[in-house]
Amino acid sequence: MAMVGLFWVAPDAAYVGSPPTAIGSCVRLTAGGLEAVDPDGSRTWTWEGLRSAVVEAVPVESRPGLASKLFGSVVSAAAGIFLGEGPPEMTLRLETEYGPEAVTVYSAAAGGYGAE
Repeated sequence: MAMVGLFWVAPDAAYVGSPPTAIGSCVRLTAGGLEAVDPDGSRTWTWEGLRSAVVEAVPVESRPGLASKLFGSVVSAAAGIFLGEGPPEMTLRLETEYGPEAVTVYSAAAGGYGAE
């Protein structure tokens, strides 16, 4: 698996933010659109039904980070997922054919993402 910007790329799927948390929450990108999964169920939006998707409240590092620091953040976030601690939250705002939607997305980088 690899983190590319705000995306977590796995052999079988790509996610906005982190891969599924210990409770199963995630936002998965599929060929058909977006799928938001949480303990209460899942919601899907087709690419045709989406007008826009914007990630807000992205945690950002306060200082310029090095690759090793980013790697450490990813490891910390992954460990927190397995220990039941939630990583920092972000919000995915969707403009759909039926109106606006807000989805909680968990950060894959515990210490925040680089400012760029």
